Amino acid sequence: VQGYGGMRCRCALLVPLALGLAAAPRAESQQVVATRPALVDMAVDRDGRAFLLSLSRSAIRLRSAAPRAGFAPGATLVRSTRTNRAVDAALASDGSGAIVVRSGRRLNVITFDARGRVTTRVPSRGRTADFAALAVGRGGAAIVVWFRHTRARRWRLEAAVREPGAAAFGAPRPLSRFVRRACCTHVSVARGDRGDAAAAWRSTVNPAPW
Repeated sequence: VQGYGGMRCRCALLVPLALGLAAAPRAESQQVVATRPALVDMAVDRDGRAFLLSLSRSAIRLRSAAPRAGFAPGATLVRSTRTNRAVDAALASDGSGAIVVRSGRRLNVITFDARGRVTTRVPSRGRTADFAALAVGRGGAAIVVWFRHTRARRWRLEAAVREPGAAAFGAPRPLSRFVRRACCTHVSVARGDRGDAAAAWRSTVNPAPW
């Protein structure tokens, strides 16, 4: 469902699962990590350590938990203000990730490592608009998509890609043609470990996804 700033939001009651080969999954424990913030994204690394990003009205926090352990309080990665608003965030399987912050008509992509240390702040190129989405893969690979508007009241979906090991995103690439119709209501994107990516979006005049 949609949450603060258009982010993907899920419930904040976490139920770690123990998966057996012959038995059905059963709940080992429950932990309420927050009452008001919504869960933005989760990931689990190869050793079983879990990571989660939670969103409040003012900040995004990264938490981690060892296998079969509860989540620690975590670290604040980004604080949202009236002029700099976090609109999406994503985690890679190793606990690193990125956050998209909208500043006026531009996007800033802030990256961080599994310990919650902010490592890079990369500004986007070109004009930006609503409903930005982000996906992060192994090795630092990432893709961010957004709707670009023109003064002629047309829009299209654009994307910028960061290759594995790169420090910055490349130039924007169009994913759709310019159209003059009611604008977007939702956009999402996913990226695989091999570098393949897929994006989906819809507009107010046609609820079907593209």
